[in-house]
Amino acid sequence: MLTETPPRIAPEGRDLLPGAPWKVLVVDDDDFVHRLTELILREYRFQDRRLQFLHASSAAAARGILAQHADIAVIFLDVVMETERAGLELVRWVREELGNRLVRIILRTGHPGQAPEQSVILDYDINDYRHKAELNELKLMTSLTAALRSYEQMQALAVTRDGMATLSRGASRMLAVRGYAQLAAVALDTVQGLAEAAAVRACVVVGRAEAHGIEPIAASQGVTGPWLAQASRHLASCSGPWSLSDSWFVARLAGTALVVVAEFFVPPARWVGQMFDTLALQLALAMDNVALQQEIAETQAEIIATLGDVVETRSKETASHVRLVTESAVLLAIRAGLPAEEVALLRQVVPLHDVGKIGIPDAILLKPGRLTPQEFAIVQTHTTMGAAILGKSSRRLLRAGATVALEHHECWDGSGYPHGIRGEDIHIFARLTAVADVLDALLSPRVYKPAWSLEATLQYMADQRGRQFDPRLVDCLLADVPAFLAVRARLLSGS
Repeated sequence: MLTETPPRIAPEGRDLLPGAPWKVLVVDDDDFVHRLTELILREYRFQDRRLQFLHASSAAAARGILAQHADIAVIFLDVVMETERAGLELVRWVREELGNRLVRIILRTGHPGQAPEQSVILDYDINDYRHKAELNELKLMTSLTAALRSYEQMQALAVTRDGMATLSRGASRMLAVRGYAQLAAVALDTVQGLAEAAAVRACVVVGRAEAHGIEPIAASQGVTGPWLAQASRHLASCSGPWSLSDSWFVARLAGTALVVVAEFFVPPARWVGQMFDTLALQLALAMDNVALQQEIAETQAEIIATLGDVVETRSKETASHVRLVTESAVLLAIRAGLPAEEVALLRQVVPLHDVGKIGIPDAILLKPGRLTPQEFAIVQTHTTMGAAILGKSSRRLLRAGATVALEHHECWDGSGYPHGIRGEDIHIFARLTAVADVLDALLSPRVYKPAWSLEATLQYMADQRGRQFDPRLVDCLLADVPAFLAVRARLLSGS
């Protein structure tokens, strides 16, 4: 018997590499059929690609080869081998168990009576049916050409389907991002997903276009200094918003320095290029969305900071108090290990901690001397008034602000106000704000007191560890006092 080709593991996915041979599997128990098929087709070319033959002398051997070569284009399949219906059973296995709908199957039989053409064509998913006696050179080439053309078209449809699914997922993710770094990561995943759908490897970078070249934000494996220099040259030669030429895809995101550059190890097929056209449009829309989101966030932050300044100015405290408390709370949150997303939200809500002072009468709020118990009780209501003002909103930011306004005078041991809650029942944002607020209040002069010395302030913070303040946060403060003083010095100098 003919020695069967040892199985070789094919690359994952579809083989769309230009110039790569078309894989043809000959399954027949007759050695002569194998040799004759190769002899007739040895000079055959389709789309400038030659053939690579794989051989199996039984349906069982063919199963092993098919399981390891996902990119076989055509099977020349005998019907009668180890059993009278071995070939037909292999067809059903390929389509139903292996799940391979792409490979084209040309059934060849020397016993047409055992497999009537009409019933076989109707009952089995094959693409041609031939009697071995009629397979001369012309008919064999005609059948193979039709099969390869059909396989190529099926591949294009599969690539387009998977590519469009990748684009759809990418578009959904792009519209959900809120920053350039997130957009860069999603753009990288989408470009790599398109390359994977087309079964071509790619080297991709998403970054900023600087004077010296591309500064990466997100990059695939294989991105090196020399490759970045080459990518920068291709970027410089791109005159429009995007281009796809040879093996390079380049996109500039309008209104920013953000760019996407990808090199494919082989030029992608035409239909792949059309998907990158769609990707370029998606990136442009996503960029506009991120810019709009950032504009909204920055405007919102400015309004909140201004509101905080108005409240503090009314109470005769320096306008820098809001920023001092905010930046100190943020630094403390970072030292305490809060996630970046939570730190960003904290930065926006701390300026609202005293918004309820709007409702406190000037005679009490601006009183230079000690407050009476009745007056102090009125001042304490600024917590509930602030929560009432902000708590009407369904927005996460304002609801977090309401929590900080309500709880930033609560104490770790339960002796605070307005509700006397204790420990970790107090929101972490409020605990952070409490430490930062008292730190600045002690170090700054007020109408009712002079500024405390640094030594006295730190001693008070230490004494109130586990009483007024979360002990872990006090430890974070005392472990890095110079960093907090640096923040204070920077803001007080106006830099």
